[in-house]
Amino acid sequence: MPFLGVDAEVLADIQEFSRRKLRALVRERPLAWMGGALATGFLLGGGWKTRVGRLILLAGVRYAAVDAAGRYFNE
Repeated sequence: MPFLGVDAEVLADIQEFSRRKLRALVRERPLAWMGGALATGFLLGGGWKTRVGRLILLAGVRYAAVDAAGRYFNE
């Protein structure tokens, strides 16, 4: 039975492609993935509710904004 009009074989192909792509990205940039996992755990764990947590979160957002602006304006 199709799921949202998609055949099971197509879904299996999409899953396999996604799995391979994700593994390749993790191999290429393991520290970025570790940082993302750490940030997710920090946010979900409620670390942003403390003063130090807010400072860390603010610094991270500022860093990301400056990095994104630098990439955008340097192209």
